[in-house]
Amino acid sequence: MIYGKDIRTSLYTFGYQNMFNRSWGLRLELPYEKRHFVMTGGATGIRRYSWTSAVAMDFLLGNYQNERMLGANPARDRAINGHLREIFDFESGKTLFCVKTVKSVFPLLQMTSADNLPFNKSARVELRFSDPADNFVGSTILFFADPSRWSVMETAKGVVLKPDADGYYHSVLGAAPMLIARK
Repeated sequence: MIYGKDIRTSLYTFGYQNMFNRSWGLRLELPYEKRHFVMTGGATGIRRYSWTSAVAMDFLLGNYQNERMLGANPARDRAINGHLREIFDFESGKTLFCVKTVKSVFPLLQMTSADNLPFNKSARVELRFSDPADNFVGSTILFFADPSRWSVMETAKGVVLKPDADGYYHSVLGAAPMLIARK
């Protein structure tokens, strides 16, 4: 149960522009955001999350998300379609899912709860990675899924995958791995 929340976001863009002549010029912009997030509720008391960062990628990609927290909005926590690096469970504070970056970008992730429950309560979560910008041509997508919560299955073959020595699973673009809840 969530008893209260305080969310504040301030967005700024610092810029510089200089025209060297009528044909050539220089324009620089640096987006900057400051976010503050506080929730209270349940037996765990006050939860705080805040960060300050320069986020040029936010400006360049538009649909880019660095992080997503689950638990504050269960209706929103059933599907993701965008660039995403990490998913946190707000109740436990644990990382549930993480994609390793290649060339400082992430693949496009489509993540859907197969049983229409929020990801942190779902028995099956379907994944699909794509790369419309061709940043991952010839690459394998590396991702982490919380081993205390999920095992990972290669849907096409019906086999459970094993993580590598660093805890990452390997997927090719277009494959459809599935997260299966551990019992």
